[in-house]
Amino acid sequence: FLNVFLLTACVVVLMVLLLLMGLVTLFSATYYQKAATGDALAAVKKQLIGVALGAAACVTLSRVPYRVFRRPTVTLLLLATSALLLILVIIPGVGVSINGSRRWLNFFGLSMQPSEYAKYAMVIFMAGALDRRGEAIRHLFTGIVPLLVVPGVMFLLILEQPNLSTGGSILICALVMLFAAGIQKRHMALLGAGGLVVGAFYGVFIADLCVSFNVSLKVHKAAAQFKAAVHYEELKAELNERRKERQIRRRFLFPFAGAPLGDAVRELYGRYKDRLSESFPRRGKGPRGKKKGKKQ
Repeated sequence: FLNVFLLTACVVVLMVLLLLMGLVTLFSATYYQKAATGDALAAVKKQLIGVALGAAACVTLSRVPYRVFRRPTVTLLLLATSALLLILVIIPGVGVSINGSRRWLNFFGLSMQPSEYAKYAMVIFMAGALDRRGEAIRHLFTGIVPLLVVPGVMFLLILEQPNLSTGGSILICALVMLFAAGIQKRHMALLGAGGLVVGAFYGVFIADLCVSFNVSLKVHKAAAQFKAAVHYEELKAELNERRKERQIRRRFLFPFAGAPLGDAVRELYGRYKDRLSESFPRRGKGPRGKKKGKKQ
């Protein structure tokens, strides 16, 4: 009894420490954002409501005999509820989309992650199934593979959110439970190799996605810089045109500016020479420049 009490106390202390760390981190991350709305503790208060509900659920479930969760009807109910929530969260307009991922559902102003509920449903399913199968888990295709169908379906549904870390944790937890149940080492090695292949595939996929995202950012940045450069060149050309227009106007208004006086006079005389000749013809010449004959 003393050992059980010490183990329970350690679990409770660790849980309280994790909750305190989460609250401090949440307060530090949301203080300035929530302070602008008038209540700097809004996010912390909302989280405390969730903590209170979770603590009440924890105390209630601790009073329920664990054999109740071994019943197939209870297990099927948990799995069905988990599948329904995982399907609802990926439906556009139902699941809350944050940064391109749909991982949350809102109920009466409170949010929850169906993937977290799926973890508990998977653990209860695996525990009951491993207990009922007994020695059958020593066979790979008839004892182990059917048990991995449920965690696999959960993994695929969670991956649609997308949430690779939570989906991967469900698979890892299922493998740990299989190992604790006493499956053969060669089967465990085979499952571990398969997990490494899947992890490597999705690791390469995520790396490629990150690289593509980085390249996309660089392309957008280069496009913005190119657009700014084109705008700068257009503005520069427009300023040059305006400067030329001002120079032409200045030459028209101030023809002697920037040149010696004699050159300016000759330029002005050459510009208006024809008009002066037509307006002030020389004596002895007609309007077309011909000499008039004397009358005899």
